[in-house]
Amino acid sequence: ASPSPNWFKGSLMLRLRTRTKFILLLILLPVTYSMVAIHPFFKIRRIEVVSNKFVSKECVLKVLSDHRSSNLVFFSRRRMRNRLKEQIPQLSTVHFHKTLLSHTLVVQLVEHVPFATIVAYPYTYIINGEGVVLNVDEKGRVNDFPEFGVLPIITGLDPQKAFSQGRLSRRYIHLVKGSIRSLIKMFGNEGVKFNLSDLKDIRVLSKDLIEIRLGSTMDFEKKLYVLRAIMEFNASSKEKMNEVDVRYPDYPTVRYHD
Repeated sequence: ASPSPNWFKGSLMLRLRTRTKFILLLILLPVTYSMVAIHPFFKIRRIEVVSNKFVSKECVLKVLSDHRSSNLVFFSRRRMRNRLKEQIPQLSTVHFHKTLLSHTLVVQLVEHVPFATIVAYPYTYIINGEGVVLNVDEKGRVNDFPEFGVLPIITGLDPQKAFSQGRLSRRYIHLVKGSIRSLIKMFGNEGVKFNLSDLKDIRVLSKDLIEIRLGSTMDFEKKLYVLRAIMEFNASSKEKMNEVDVRYPDYPTVRYHD
């Protein structure tokens, strides 16, 4: 049996309604987009910065100055996060929270974790594990943070040669990420001092005031293995060491207190 005329009419009406809804949707979408984009209700009226230690709120607001009146709905988190991290090296990442009712953009900063301090008179620099200097502000001023005085201390560096564009130079970054990190794992974070004035004669002073002579970074894994064995043996000994020399790991020497 062939379809009735009413079936054809109903099918046609359904198609017309569907097409009409689609056309209305195409019209409403750009209109709604434009209304949201220009309506003052969706403008950013206030920016709150939740910071930690090293990055000031003023520094963040300066980077965000072009976006204080931007649209809260269409604010690009990813683009602004990348921009902040590029201009403020102390930042590890940034989180954004939008509050439409109060027209507020909350910027939560996550800074790099301090790894060690570098004492280079007259300043003390705090670096992370990648060699980024954390306590230098946007004006190039070195700020003091006494609470980080318990971090491992690195001495013997010339700040004119050791730093480049807000971080350690490559030769020192390699040393920090490799040798020094391994030694910190052995001795702990607190009270350890590294003398890097001569990279062919690296010295470490432990929190127990044991001086360790490592020489250069050549055969460093072998030197670490020998040093670890000596330290483990000493832990069970009643005698107190004064100096450990593993510059020649096949022939290490140990000096004890008199």
